[in-house]
Amino acid sequence: MPARSPLMPLENSELDLTLEELEGSAWGEPEYPSSVVVNSHALRKQPLKSLANEQLRLAISQRIGIPFILDVAFRRLEENPLLCGDNFEGDVLVNLKRLPDEDWEYRPQLKAHLATQIERALKIADEHERMFLERRLKEVG
Repeated sequence: MPARSPLMPLENSELDLTLEELEGSAWGEPEYPSSVVVNSHALRKQPLKSLANEQLRLAISQRIGIPFILDVAFRRLEENPLLCGDNFEGDVLVNLKRLPDEDWEYRPQLKAHLATQIERALKIADEHERMFLERRLKEVG
């Protein structure tokens, strides 16, 4: 399958596709047995709509499938701005904030929307979550 252009945001019907299908490339089998490497390879073979929140967080932290992963992440953040993988409430937001500017090249509107999602998360977080999230966000700049 040829690669899909990253210029346009994903359509709902494309959430049934995998990163391998969207990017038109397969990584093959992992060459190193670490959990990060094995899980990174595995998430590329799953339909985007079936990715667990932790897989989404991992893809963001490892910069896998950007910008397609950004489309999925922001859809989920609309439902829950405190979206979390396996680490803490809001860890998806923190990982998004860590992304370098070039990862937002095809989705500048989402980068602009990140601040709104952070505000929403801080507004609905309980006191402990808010303090922890503020500290983590401050650490990443």
